[in-house]
Amino acid sequence: MSRAPLKNRQTRWNDERYALNLLDEGATPDSVAAITGLPVAEIAAIAADYRGASVDPLADWRS
Repeated sequence: MSRAPLKNRQTRWNDERYALNLLDEGATPDSVAAITGLPVAEIAAIAADYRGASVDPLADWRS
């Protein structure tokens, strides 16, 4: 298996952190998707990884 170049991995990590920061600041998942360009499903996966597996990882962030 080949790994993504470091720049791509670093950019991906930055995107994930930025998405989590926006959610923590009260942004909705839809607005985070619009700002970051990441799909809502991917934002849910990022939140699940960050918060641990749960039924609805975005439950606290939904309005």
